[in-house]
Amino acid sequence: MARKLAIDSKAVAYAVIGELLAEPETEILWDNQDSNGIADHVLQAADVEFQPRARKLILTFDLSGEPGSLELPPAVVDVELPDATNPAD
Repeated sequence: MARKLAIDSKAVAYAVIGELLAEPETEILWDNQDSNGIADHVLQAADVEFQPRARKLILTFDLSGEPGSLELPPAVVDVELPDATNPAD
C-alpha cells in the first residue's frame, strides 16, 4: 500500500525559483548585476496579484507547462568519426 508524500510548498517554491533564475536568459543579467532585469524576468514568468488590504503580493506560476515545451536532448547523437584506416584525415 502506497503512502502519500507531503510536498512542502516552500520546497516547490525554491525549485521553481531556482529553475527560473538558472535559465540561460538570466546569465547576462547576473554578470551585469542587473537586479531590475532579474526581477522583471521573475515577474514576466508569473501571474501577479497585489492584495492591498492583506498587504500581500502573490506570484502564481503555472507548473503544468505547455505540451512539448520541454526540450530534451536526443537519446542518440550521430557523430561522424574520422576514418581509422587513413590517419591523414
